[in-house]
Amino acid sequence: MEESTKRSWDVGLGIIGPLITVTGIIVGVWQFNVGEAQKAAYEHATQLWMKRLETYTAVAKLAGNIAAPADDAAFTAAVAQFMAAYWSEMILVEDPAVEQAMIAFRVQIEDFQNGRSTRDQLKVRADVLMKAFKESLAAGEPIR
Repeated sequence: MEESTKRSWDVGLGIIGPLITVTGIIVGVWQFNVGEAQKAAYEHATQLWMKRLETYTAVAKLAGNIAAPADDAAFTAAVAQFMAAYWSEMILVEDPAVEQAMIAFRVQIEDFQNGRSTRDQLKVRADVLMKAFKESLAAGEPIR
């Protein structure tokens, strides 16, 4: 090889080498940022699912205490706690199907309290609510 050809190769490699290095660094930083964003989204989805599980479990216990109370005082207390959850925590975590089941159960409670329905109808509506909880949790289960 001639001296001028060698010099051209040296200059070319001198320019391309750092460009490849910089490109590698930029791609690495980009991949890291994408990975961090995906990790943050996954962690958020998992936290939401866990909060949903916690809230649904608490409301399911209340619905059970309403449908099959130990006595009138237990029924009254469970209804009060259910209504508090209905207007607070549930709004943050429920999906549309659970929302509809919650509304139907609340209406059934009111009908029962006003003598327009029976305890058995209340139990059926509580069962529908539990199934809505179960389906919601199954549909939104975090990826492992």
